[in-house]
Amino acid sequence: MGRSARSSRGRRWLARVVAGLAVPALVAVTAAAPSQAAISPGAKIVKSACTSQKSQIPYAGGYAYTGMWPTRWATGKVYVCYTKYRLSDADKSADYYAVVVTSHWTHTGGSRSYPARMYQFIASNTKAVSNVYGATPSFTGRSTCSSPFTVSFGVGPLSVSTTPKVCKSYKVTRTAYTSNRANWTSAQAGGLTTVQTAYSEKVKNGKVPQFEIHVAIPQYRHSWSDGSGWKTTQAFRWVDWYKI
Repeated sequence: MGRSARSSRGRRWLARVVAGLAVPALVAVTAAAPSQAAISPGAKIVKSACTSQKSQIPYAGGYAYTGMWPTRWATGKVYVCYTKYRLSDADKSADYYAVVVTSHWTHTGGSRSYPARMYQFIASNTKAVSNVYGATPSFTGRSTCSSPFTVSFGVGPLSVSTTPKVCKSYKVTRTAYTSNRANWTSAQAGGLTTVQTAYSEKVKNGKVPQFEIHVAIPQYRHSWSDGSGWKTTQAFRWVDWYKI
């Protein structure tokens, strides 16, 4: 397992993002108490890790347009965790794995609604058997920024429920969904509190898939130009895990 805050490999990953409509999926959204992702039945944790909660990564967004005084872009801090699960069930021909990625965002200043793009990616080195796979669908906040809700999906006998916390009307969109990966993004990180996304797949019995995780944290750059005012340039800080 390895992690780096910046990675050229991660930046190449972003360049390969395919924007498109999410595959239709059944979404269950209900009130829930704050908790870890619920994986059942009989799922066991294989690996887990977090970035530092004490020294969290700062984030900074930008303006909706250039020229404004630089006093209102969204700022805050974030830390990121992942958990890998394995389900062993009565099916002797297959196993099921799931990876959950959770980014925890604390907004400290500026306008929540200003641009601050973030990404979360989960990818497997093994394609799902018989196209049996699933991922957290797109979701939108329905209440206060601190109110959790549940987003659920199923893969074979595996049930996966995540509990994000997103400000009302702010969105996290699933932009890619295939037999070995899924991607999510939000245009306004200032409106996020907890982004919890999961990918799950069926593999051959005894096969242990390895996963990559990439989380892009906005660290926009701001520069002054005489005659045109302040300019915002999109930039990111990467958190990467490989071979988990």
